[in-house]
Amino acid sequence: TAEDSRGTQLHRALRKATKLPVSTRCITPGTRCKVPSQCCRGPCKNGRCTPSPSEW
Repeated sequence: TAEDSRGTQLHRALRKATKLPVSTRCITPGTRCKVPSQCCRGPCKNGRCTPSPSEW
């Protein structure tokens, strides 16, 4: 059924997502970075991820 195929697609997408290490998606504050989008939270300053102000 259509319901089944939708569930299968979702499952595949989930499996693909979990295979990636977290580091490829974002990096924690204090870790070296090149672009802000690499950081889990906050901007990339002086080559390192800094926590966003709300985290302090």
